[in-house]
Amino acid sequence: MKGRILFAPASTVLAHAGRCLMIARELDRRGHHVLLAGAARFLREWTLQDPRLSYVELPDVPAGEGLRILRSLWKRPDERWLHAHVRAELELLDRARPDLVVVDFRLTMFISARVRRIPIVSLLGGRWLYPYAARPYRAFRTAPAFWVRRLLREHISDVVIPWGFRWLLRYKIRPYRRLLAHYGLEPKRDLWELFLGDLNLVLDSELLAPTHPLPENFVRVGPVHWEPSLPEPEWLAEWTSRRPVIYVTLGSTGHPRLFRRVLDVLGRTPYRVILTTGGQISFAPEEIPENVRVEAFLPGRLVMERSDLVICHGGAGTIYQAIAAGTPCLIVATHFEQELLGQEVEEQGAGRMLALPEILADPMRLSRTLEEMLEHREAYAQNIRRLQRAHRALDGVKAAAAAIETFLSDRLGNREPVSTSARLVLEAGGGP
Repeated sequence: MKGRILFAPASTVLAHAGRCLMIARELDRRGHHVLLAGAARFLREWTLQDPRLSYVELPDVPAGEGLRILRSLWKRPDERWLHAHVRAELELLDRARPDLVVVDFRLTMFISARVRRIPIVSLLGGRWLYPYAARPYRAFRTAPAFWVRRLLREHISDVVIPWGFRWLLRYKIRPYRRLLAHYGLEPKRDLWELFLGDLNLVLDSELLAPTHPLPENFVRVGPVHWEPSLPEPEWLAEWTSRRPVIYVTLGSTGHPRLFRRVLDVLGRTPYRVILTTGGQISFAPEEIPENVRVEAFLPGRLVMERSDLVICHGGAGTIYQAIAAGTPCLIVATHFEQELLGQEVEEQGAGRMLALPEILADPMRLSRTLEEMLEHREAYAQNIRRLQRAHRALDGVKAAAAAIETFLSDRLGNREPVSTSARLVLEAGGGP
């Protein structure tokens, strides 16, 4: 049964927008009418390149502001923005009349869709499933927890900081609680409760985001890969002919200080370096060392396959791309979600994880870790190739589309339960 499906990602973040695009394309291929909604930063260009897809502009939290909210202890979104976003979303829902809404961390859409009583499919990273985490969270090392950790001993931090994380989720939801009350909706205790949908798709493997058994309305579909459709650069073969080669990519949420620290450290090495900026930062020609090649965007997996090591910020899209390429990762996390995935990669022996405050506090920390990884590169490479083999059978795009189709069929009249959809997805090879 075909339907009208609206995708509403946190559209100023490449990872969220990109994985919605990939699933939308697959559902369009299966005959559904799909509509992508959000800021124009990524979505407008992509839909112009793919005229089968429809796009409508919605206001969204600017990327820099969203990151400041995520990385700050006290900062919350401006309530005037939130009210404006909900009004725009309600108008869109009334015009488009979708059968369901797929939401990827656009928090106001969880409110708007509930106001209009439209079913919600939520796309979730496994690190957000803290009530079901198979292992307890440890003390975070990214800001603002970094400063608390410096004041307390490690074993105290492992108790205090995870408790503080749960308190922080309750503090951060307060503007949304007022919105929920304004529209007469059921209150939510924390952000975790807010971004749960009627169906929740987990875009992580069990290996890197282990959980206890999940409720029936959760389906683990595995990672969704996106990268720009770009040809192999003419200079790549020559540039990577001298080893080792370091590829630096910070997605669309790179911290400016991290870009500059990495450039400064790697510019002092004999290694060949390829750095992509995602269009987030510009360097004057005199700032770029001779051993560094800077580009805005590149075909990431291809460059990773030609590299000895990837330095990244720990975004799920980049990590899974590196696993697919079989290239070890040095992760410099800038917020807690990146840190949690970095911990898993480190525990698997496929890379190392640092936090941004650590490399800013110790100028030599990054270079020491880089040298250690290159010295023992073969051990790291063997471990990431093990992850590569374990993830090879996963197809998150097809698995997510299949789960959405089954859920939609149920909502439009077919009585097949969601628990069956999970079984079908796993039998099709879409889950671990």
